[in-house]
Amino acid sequence: MPNNPLLSEAYIRFTKFMEAVEKAPGFPLLDEVEKRLLQKIAVQENSNIPVLVGDLVFSNPAGSPATINRRLANLQKKKLIKYVSDDDGRKRYIRLTQKSKSYFNKLGELIVLASRN
Repeated sequence: MPNNPLLSEAYIRFTKFMEAVEKAPGFPLLDEVEKRLLQKIAVQENSNIPVLVGDLVFSNPAGSPATINRRLANLQKKKLIKYVSDDDGRKRYIRLTQKSKSYFNKLGELIVLASRN
């Protein structure tokens, strides 16, 4: 793909917007592992693929199972995810909350804003 300065500029604008928004009150403070976990959950949920806790914990290159469990606990405390059990309680799924959906809506707005000239 040839170099496109407009794309580079849009990415830089998006990065600057993200830095500003992440400092705003009410915007959740997330470390890189939490961001990646939340993104993975969002992508799977958007594709109607259930997110099993065990699958996320044991097949995640972002860290050890203990690290992933701690980060998931942080996301739950921040009210960005919730745990849901199946009917017989043997499987636990992770779902996005309204707060995390608002977070992704805000990110989407930033991408649209950054893409404008």
